[in-house]
Amino acid sequence: MIDPSENGHSGRHHLRPAELTVRLPPRVRAAAGENITIGVRLDLLHFFERRGNRIDVGWR
Repeated sequence: MIDPSENGHSGRHHLRPAELTVRLPPRVRAAAGENITIGVRLDLLHFFERRGNRIDVGWR
């Protein structure tokens, strides 16, 4: 679990930069840095903390 106190924030919800990796079907042509619109199935999302361990969000 991420400790919110390590970056000066308190409480459960706070804004911080994050990386998003998206796996796209081969027919989608997108170049690095290009903006695209995607739809997200929440039941297929996986979350990881900074050391690479998966975070269980408990919504399945």
